[in-house]
Amino acid sequence: MASSGSAGQRWLTGAGAANWCDQNGVDAGAKKVFLSLSLEDQDAIRKRGTVRNCRNPSLVLMTRIREVAGPGYIPETDHERLLTDDLIQQDAVRQQIVVVLRGEAFRIGGRGTHGTDLSTEDFEKNVRSIYEHLVHHISKSYKVLLFGDIIGDASRQEEVYNVFKRCVPKGTAMEIRVKKFFSGLNQVDSVMSCMDLVYHFLRMRKKLEDVEGAYIIRTDISLLDKDLSEWPKDKLCFPWRTTYRNLQNSVNDVIFYVPQFLFEDFRAALAKPHPSVVGDYDNLHWLGEMQSLKEHVWFQYEFSHPSNTARCLNPVYILRGRPEGEDCYGKFIQYGLEQEECSESKSIANNMTRQERLQEWSKRVRTLAEMEYNEGRDLRINQFLNLWCLMYGDDCVKWYQPQPKILRSLLMVEGIQRVDDSSVKLSRASSGSHEEVTGDRRHKTLGAASSHLNSERVSLIKSILKRQRSEDVDNVPPWRKFKAMRRW
Repeated sequence: MASSGSAGQRWLTGAGAANWCDQNGVDAGAKKVFLSLSLEDQDAIRKRGTVRNCRNPSLVLMTRIREVAGPGYIPETDHERLLTDDLIQQDAVRQQIVVVLRGEAFRIGGRGTHGTDLSTEDFEKNVRSIYEHLVHHISKSYKVLLFGDIIGDASRQEEVYNVFKRCVPKGTAMEIRVKKFFSGLNQVDSVMSCMDLVYHFLRMRKKLEDVEGAYIIRTDISLLDKDLSEWPKDKLCFPWRTTYRNLQNSVNDVIFYVPQFLFEDFRAALAKPHPSVVGDYDNLHWLGEMQSLKEHVWFQYEFSHPSNTARCLNPVYILRGRPEGEDCYGKFIQYGLEQEECSESKSIANNMTRQERLQEWSKRVRTLAEMEYNEGRDLRINQFLNLWCLMYGDDCVKWYQPQPKILRSLLMVEGIQRVDDSSVKLSRASSGSHEEVTGDRRHKTLGAASSHLNSERVSLIKSILKRQRSEDVDNVPPWRKFKAMRRW
């Protein structure tokens, strides 16, 4: 991100930026501030989408400016002060964001299971992670109103209050309701009850118009990353898509953000769910298909991934009361690499001929397949992406794979055989034919297939893949370890 307030900054405006402001209906003051930004910051703001459909386009634009250029940004030139005193005064009053924690505090078990045996320590980890990774970061630009609508075990309701007292610093605006009974028969009823509670509190305290939006978060998760705080505040935001009843915009319903101007449409959608969910109201995956909401839907990751961490892990959160699924972090790293427009690694791949890329692809696929073969395993596609990220740093798989579909690309490599739709294997006849790959056959370990790596890196790869996490590193998400590997 470009720094917008550095000394000697040359302010660039341009007809395109001015026209964008006019088309979006922002007032003269907000327009002046926007035009004072550097081109990089203007582009970053415009890429978030239009603001003309927002209830207050100027206010939304000013919010984006604070997020991109910093909350204290007041532009000036050598000739004139670009902000009027009235606008400075208006900008000094921070908008408010609501964070709502909902659900069962001590829940253990999968869908449809409502065990209450989660330890108080694990529940405290959940609340503390939500505060540290979301509330704390949002509070740098907004005033945060924290609400809790939580079901506590009948004998442990007081523990819920005590956990919030320990995890949330004094001075944070907080309202917690702890219930003994469920608010209805299913998740739709529960979320409706929660939203009605929050709406009532905001209206009674005359804060509804001051609120920019609300994050709705299940309380049985631990957040692993702070990226949620950077979601656009004028979109209906979700982490990623899921697969549910063949809906095109099936959404992850564990965490989402609702802008204030959609509160009523969102509540109306809950009262009349999508026709495809008749008979199954224990999820909100269908929200992205509602006619009144679909044009506002935004995904942090534009792909489909399970919301249940018992199936596949992710870099955003983990459900504490469920077993951990397989690591899928390579998938997320690859998505980030795909968004890069220019990098040294991408330039190297682009400068290769098609034949050179195919040769490099084949060599790397055989290396990774040999690693799994020596451990007696097939090469699953999710694991392939993890191993690729660990072995090849900042190289994106799509820069090298010869076909759009990764499974087809894997099968183009000599000696690779299909096992099923999600995995391949190295044929026995090919396992010892690639001298550069196999190394010393006596080892039959990860190190044998990775002899070109230094021992420290091999050790780190082993520890990550085997998930050997001690108590000392339990608070370091695997996503952080994978990010660190990208610097090798």
